[in-house]
Parts: sequence; structure tokens; C-alpha cells
Amino acid sequence: MRRDRQFAQRPARSTILTAGGNFAEWSVPWADLMMIMFVLFAVLFIYSRAHQDQSPPPRVPVAETKAPTDPMQAFLGQLEDPVVGGKAFQSVSGTPVRETYYQSDNLGISVVRETDRQVRVFLRGDLFFSPGGDNLDQNSAPYLARIAEILRVSSGAVLVVGHTAEGEAKNEPESLGLSARRAASVAEYFIRTAKLDAKRFLITGRGSFQPEAPASDDDAARRNRRVEVLVLTDM
Repeated sequence: MRRDRQFAQRPARSTILTAGGNFAEWSVPWADLMMIMFVLFAVLFIYSRAHQDQSPPPRVPVAETKAPTDPMQAFLGQLEDPVVGGKAFQSVSGTPVRETYYQSDNLGISVVRETDRQVRVFLRGDLFFSPGGDNLDQNSAPYLARIAEILRVSSGAVLVVGHTAEGEAKNEPESLGLSARRAASVAEYFIRTAKLDAKRFLITGRGSFQPEAPASDDDAARRNRRVEVLVLTDM
């Protein structure tokens, strides 16, 4: 009778075993399994984030920016026509310029520092004046506007010198008058359009007495038909 009572209190084995037989003793409740998986994923996530924080950030290349050594060099690269392998301009005596900031054979423009306090801008050829003419060509306006920026970097005097090529005028007095009118046209642009102080400007004409290139050169007429803007810096 006691043995039957003990057998009745003991749960039936079939309530412990599953269909798989003796593996039922290793079964884990579903809620506990989910908790274990959650903790495992949390640990892995924290571990991966810790290693990401320790790795250095990728280097982003930064372009080096250098300020011009002096304000005149801000003019470099601003004209639309680049310098393409032209020969260095020289005076008639063959003396090379001191330091060329900008030069374009196509445009007929060059910017030259002659001394620490003196910069000369050359405006040559058809872009500025037609043969025998003293009115500025309208296509020169964008370039004159750039050159006006050079004049704004200081408040020094500006000497505008006009020149003519050989044979542009009938005689020397007419040549001098033509060159002076060319200088006046350039100065007028800087004063009226660029709004620069008129008191800074001095105007003169040299006729054909100071050619840049000898008459025997193929491009002598273009190079000698010019205006030079001499900027006396006050820096």
C-alpha cells in the first residue's frame, strides 16, 4: 500500500521525456534562452563599438593654401587666357625684365615688378587699340577691370604712358598726340569705370621714340602699339 502511494506521488516519466527521449533533462525554458541570446548580442555589440572607437578616423586630404607673398601676386591666374610658353619680353637693348608676374603673348598683357616699389603693366596690340586708333576696344574691359585690382592694393601714384608703333602717324607731333590720347583713354577707364582716385594719375605720351621691339621684328607693330601703366606702390 505504501509502495503504491509512493508510485502515485512520483510523476510519470512520460511527463519529463519529450519525443526525443533522454534529452528532455537538458531542456531550457524559452524565456531563459531568449535572455541568454540578448545578453550575448549586447556583449558583441559593445565589443565591436569599442574597437571602432579606438581606430583612428580616416585622413581627409586638405589642399594647402598659401597667401601671395605680396598683393601684386594676387593678379596671377586671374586673367582668362593662361600664359603658354611665350618668350620673355625684353627691352630694345636686350635687357630682360626683372620679374614677370604674368605674361600672355596672345593677349599682349604682362605684369612685371621692376623694383621693390614699382610694378609695370603692359597693354599691347589689338585687344586694346587698333592701328592708328586711340579708343579702347570694348573687348579689353574685362582685363582692365582685373588690372584695376592691382591699382587698388596701394594708394601710390600711377603713371600711364602711351606709345605708338613706327608709321602709325604722319609725323612726330601726331605720333606724340596719338600716344598721349591712348594713355588718357586707359586712365579714363580707371577713373570713371573703376572709380579710382584721379589725383593718383599722371598721363604722358612718348610717340614711337621708345619702342619695345625693334622695327625688324615680325610682331614689332603689335608690341610697340601699347600703353604702359607704371604703379608706384607705397608698401
